[in-house]
Amino acid sequence: MIKEMSHQKLILLYGALVFCHVFVSTVMVWAISWIFKDQGYGLAKILAFTFSNDSSKILFIYFLSMIYLKRFYSPTLDSKEANEITDTAESQPKNLEIKNGRQHHLVSFDAILCIKADSPYVLVQTEDNSYLHSSSLKKVGEELDSRFFKLHRSCIVNIDKVTSYQSRLNGDYDVCLSGHINVRLSRNYAKQFKAVIGDLITI
Repeated sequence: MIKEMSHQKLILLYGALVFCHVFVSTVMVWAISWIFKDQGYGLAKILAFTFSNDSSKILFIYFLSMIYLKRFYSPTLDSKEANEITDTAESQPKNLEIKNGRQHHLVSFDAILCIKADSPYVLVQTEDNSYLHSSSLKKVGEELDSRFFKLHRSCIVNIDKVTSYQSRLNGDYDVCLSGHINVRLSRNYAKQFKAVIGDLITI
């Protein structure tokens, strides 16, 4: 989870951990002093002592810990989990079977640019051709893999085919795909789209 956090959330988590550490350690020292001494130390005095003597150490330790987790820590999978993931990936279809009357076409996911609702069909667009498919956009979406993203309620695009996008200044965007095909990105999906595109650029 830490590896996936934004810098803002990481800073908030860092601050919360330091605060909790200082608070818990202060209460513990205060409680122990009252148990083992005739007159215990005051909370304010202990808190002031902790800040003046230990704050730099606490900040440094948590800072190094979070840097390590963010950059270097990667959970490992046992052989069984790794095999299950591999088997799942291999079992996923790599082609979309398009049906139109008696005609059946197998179109590779790699070749698909976008899929649009065109009731009572869906239109599957590739760089070289377009196909009418006797199905709904929802059903087609369930057959696709993670590279496909819904831009609005009537269009799904292959993220790998996105070349650029530009704001319409009203919350919506124009997304350009390979082959100079433009589709509209709804403001309702814009935030998630930018997050997906950002992850791809980072990787």
